[in-house]
Amino acid sequence: MKKSFLPVYLLLFLFAILNSSTLQAQSCCPEFTMEFPKFNCESPDCSSSSTGGADRPVTMCQYSTNKIQIVPGIISGFTYAWNVTGGTINGNILTNLSTPTPYIDVTWGNGTLGIITVTIYNVDSSCFKVLTQKFCLTKSPRALFVKNTGDTVCINQS
Repeated sequence: MKKSFLPVYLLLFLFAILNSSTLQAQSCCPEFTMEFPKFNCESPDCSSSSTGGADRPVTMCQYSTNKIQIVPGIISGFTYAWNVTGGTINGNILTNLSTPTPYIDVTWGNGTLGIITVTIYNVDSSCFKVLTQKFCLTKSPRALFVKNTGDTVCINQS
């Protein structure tokens, strides 16, 4: 009776494929996300925007400074290449910055649209991710004070 070694080779082949895909899965990129302060307001400047749904810009104030960060935070060996349109990075004149730090402070200008793009990659470029977020820039709220033209009260007067 002849025994066939084909089933044994087939099992070894399948085991090798499954084992290599498990190793590849372990070297995947982390799930990077961009986080920033969220304001609960609507802007007439953005409501007529052509973007809608998940692509709708997030509202922030003109001339405000906001921390934009990538989570899961600092991971050794990763570089974050930031590009900002409509504002500057870290209170400087920079609009592009490559750094091992996963956050920046953005100071917005007087425009109505800001865009942040960050490209994240590791030393050997086996992990590469690009995140982009649009921001609707609105005028900052102002306190409304009304001068009372009534009676004037001075110190030590009744």
